Amino acid sequence: MKSSKVSAGNGDNDRAVVRRTPSALERAAPGAKRVLSCIVSETLLLAKERRSKPVFYLLFFNDTDCDRSSELFVALAKQVVEPRYELRPHYFKTETELLEFAKGLPFDLIYFNSFAYLTACFARSGHPHANPIGNAVEVLGRLKAQYGKPIAVQQGIPDLAGEFERVGVTFFSTVPTAQEVRTVIENYLITREAKEKSLETTARRNRPARIVMIDGELDMLDLYEELMTRENFGEVTLLKFDRGDHAWQELLRQDPDLLIIYPFLPRLDGWELLRLLKERKVRYPIVVTGGDGLENKLQDCAGPNLNVTFLQKFETHRGAVEFLRVLSRLLGEAAR
Repeated sequence: MKSSKVSAGNGDNDRAVVRRTPSALERAAPGAKRVLSCIVSETLLLAKERRSKPVFYLLFFNDTDCDRSSELFVALAKQVVEPRYELRPHYFKTETELLEFAKGLPFDLIYFNSFAYLTACFARSGHPHANPIGNAVEVLGRLKAQYGKPIAVQQGIPDLAGEFERVGVTFFSTVPTAQEVRTVIENYLITREAKEKSLETTARRNRPARIVMIDGELDMLDLYEELMTRENFGEVTLLKFDRGDHAWQELLRQDPDLLIIYPFLPRLDGWELLRLLKERKVRYPIVVTGGDGLENKLQDCAGPNLNVTFLQKFETHRGAVEFLRVLSRLLGEAAR
């Protein structure tokens, strides 16, 4: 704590007066004091509990401290996260407080269970657009893109579902069921744990993992990259190829830590590429993506000498989450 000495008066009874510099918490505006106090107390708790189980932070945005919907969501979330994690809910009445907390501590999920209040806040906040619902969708989309964490909204107008799903926000038209809460949280925990394993793997290698991705569809390559970025997969070096012959030259130059390949490629077919890799007796893991019927052909082509995993091309968020989980496991095994 900083302090400064100031001389007070003259004569034999002069004394030095110590004036304490106000702390950041004391200097903060009233609305921010609660957030700073919350961050400080949570940080101290985390410092004390380094050896205990990890924390799952659930943030609520509502115009009341805790309503029945929030209590129900907390109860359902506890069933999913415990005993692996300790659930810690926090409640916020203004978007400023919530966003300040999100900057200060790594939250896990935000639940906006009073969307009418949320849109009213954005309508008052001086946004240039006239539509408060549009403003809220835009801001929540930015939150999702910035933090890569799940954000859920409860609003009784089912027609709005498409607007929120477009920016990656989970939409509930009524109070969510136990299965809906479980799905949202479990999907997120898979990606959180995959990221943690990815970081551990990077630390063991002392460098980012090198992943070579080969797919004849450029959009699919961009989708893989966007998925890893959006879900905060970890630090990796991605090398993308839409032609088999170009990818083969890179594989000859340097072994990757993981290869992702779609077999139907121009110039050098993916099946031929797998045969060449089998002849070289490569040891790194290979993920082959495709549709129904390819798995049997893959077994004939790769045989027992290649470390190959088959994954169907994902079409749902759950499939994308499973894709990341498998990548994380294979990279971890390869780093041992």
